[in-house]
Amino acid sequence: MTAHTALVPPTSPPLPADWARIEQTEAGVRVDAVVLPDDAAQARALRRQGTFNPLAYVIARSGVGIRGADRYCDTSDREELALALEAARVVAGRVRALASARDARERDALLALGYLHTRDTELSPCVNADASDFFDYPQLAFLPQPRQTLERLAAARLLTRRFHERTHVCRDCGSARVHAREVCAQCRSAHVSDKQVIHHYRCGTQRPKADFLQGTTLVCPKCDRELRHFGVDYDAPGVIVQCDACGEVATEPAVELLCGDCGGRTGADTADHVDWHAYTLTEAGRVACVTGRMPAERLQDRLMAFDTWRSPESFAVVTDYCVKLGERYARHFVVMALRIADDQALYDKLGPQALHKYYDLVVDLLAQLLRKTDSVSMIDDEILLCLPETDPASFAAIEARIRGQMSQVLGIGEYIEARLLDAEQIAAFLARMNADA
Repeated sequence: MTAHTALVPPTSPPLPADWARIEQTEAGVRVDAVVLPDDAAQARALRRQGTFNPLAYVIARSGVGIRGADRYCDTSDREELALALEAARVVAGRVRALASARDARERDALLALGYLHTRDTELSPCVNADASDFFDYPQLAFLPQPRQTLERLAAARLLTRRFHERTHVCRDCGSARVHAREVCAQCRSAHVSDKQVIHHYRCGTQRPKADFLQGTTLVCPKCDRELRHFGVDYDAPGVIVQCDACGEVATEPAVELLCGDCGGRTGADTADHVDWHAYTLTEAGRVACVTGRMPAERLQDRLMAFDTWRSPESFAVVTDYCVKLGERYARHFVVMALRIADDQALYDKLGPQALHKYYDLVVDLLAQLLRKTDSVSMIDDEILLCLPETDPASFAAIEARIRGQMSQVLGIGEYIEARLLDAEQIAAFLARMNADA
């Protein structure tokens, strides 16, 4: 009984007994390994077709220019191919243990996580002179935007990243296929050369050596004295850069990037750059790919971008100040709490896209509500708002406005609760913050 299936070219040798052989993809047949054809163009076309599981183990013949395979060997040798399929068997077991994506819109992200999980390795970018980015991730060639997907996963803490390389890009077309060259800062010509400088001690003249030469003799162009002895009559303090096109002299040349794609010129000091990273899977990323579900986005991450965001400790300081102002000068203020359903419960109820829309709406409502003098924080899954110069009698109107917009846009006003903190609750909150400090 065969346990695994391999997609192989017609010329491949016989496979081990527990491997079923197919020469073209078949509906309903799970492909565990792919032996790519020796022709590099055909191999690339096969991978782009996406007619087999993108996480299938990929085996390619050594030395035929195929990038991103899991293993390279002599695919015409039966023993070498059997060893490669043994490694494929381990990966196939991990792939089969993965749950399918619960939301098709998360497929690309989960495939990227699944690759790192099933290979149990770090994913590093590779040089690719055929790509305008100059680097790529050939192992993820089945994704439309591998780098962008990996960056989003790292931002969500599902991957950790390690700096690998930096490319500088053309300001006109964004290509990283640029040639760095020294040019004249005045006319931008690359026809520049280093010139040895001669310093004549007696009269102090410093000029390029060519200005002193008369045949093989050094003669000062200013005082006409012959320079005989190095270290006595003269020295050579350094070099200058002279443009052989316009004659401009400088202590050093400018550096310019010449684009190999569009011919554009970009000053090296003004060029944008792109950092490329190697990625490893975090435990949260491993859980996501195994369960087939991305973790719910945290609302707090959105709120922390507010100018009015305060840490719980800073929020307590602001609140305490408002309390003291109220006690001394009878100034109104409001401290209110908004409790939103658990992130994962919302995720289960709404799905990823509606959840993002829900958070967008909460953030938009708070952006409209909060003034520059207000403060916002988040403690125990509650959003806390401190609103100075606000009459507590206005709380009911604020709560109705929030619930009304939630129901109008998403029909889920019941997923948010608002409450006004009284003096006793505010005092308890401040005591808790002081105790934690």
